[in-house]
Amino acid sequence: MKTLVKPIIKNYLPVKIYLDDIEKICKAMEGDVDLIIDGIQYETLDEVKQNVKSEFAKEVEITSSKPYVTVNFNPYNVRVFFSDDTNEALCMFSKINNTITGCLRYPSKAYSFYFTWLFPFFLGILSVVLAIKKFDYVENIVDSILGFFLVWSLWVCFIRVKKHARITLKYRVETPSFLKRNADQIILILFGAILGVVLTWIVPEMVEYVSQVT
Repeated sequence: MKTLVKPIIKNYLPVKIYLDDIEKICKAMEGDVDLIIDGIQYETLDEVKQNVKSEFAKEVEITSSKPYVTVNFNPYNVRVFFSDDTNEALCMFSKINNTITGCLRYPSKAYSFYFTWLFPFFLGILSVVLAIKKFDYVENIVDSILGFFLVWSLWVCFIRVKKHARITLKYRVETPSFLKRNADQIILILFGAILGVVLTWIVPEMVEYVSQVT
């Protein structure tokens, strides 16, 4: 009787990674580690800092041979692959998984399929039910929330298709403040909130005013 070897495969929600995280992943792997950034192989992180002029990278692949491990960060996906599930591999996977999990965009659950599409779907159904029951005030609140979620869903689609892994080739202490790093997200959230208010409160009032005048 022989126990079959099973590979370990895990895909992650969108992440923001820095040189700190790449360094931790490299250290977690045993043996020779290959570090490939945007199609160019580097021996050490010092070599990366000396030769790479760009602040950001599109793709990073980290591999080792014993056991065979591939950690890939690219604009469309973040994936970890282990060729087997031995105790050694599981220990290594735990370290790598903890590092990547700590890099997930916050709040991580808000980038999941269930949060961005299923929750707004149920809000839409609730809005229809409230409209039928003529609970206008509650319906307006639900519609405002729904408008925000629709804008957020578009943002998440953009991130998951174009920016699934945001790779910064600097250490965290070398990067700008939280507000500067997340300015685009903050602006989009504010825009979604304002749009939701306009669509659910101001527009109906204007339509009612115009109908009365005419």
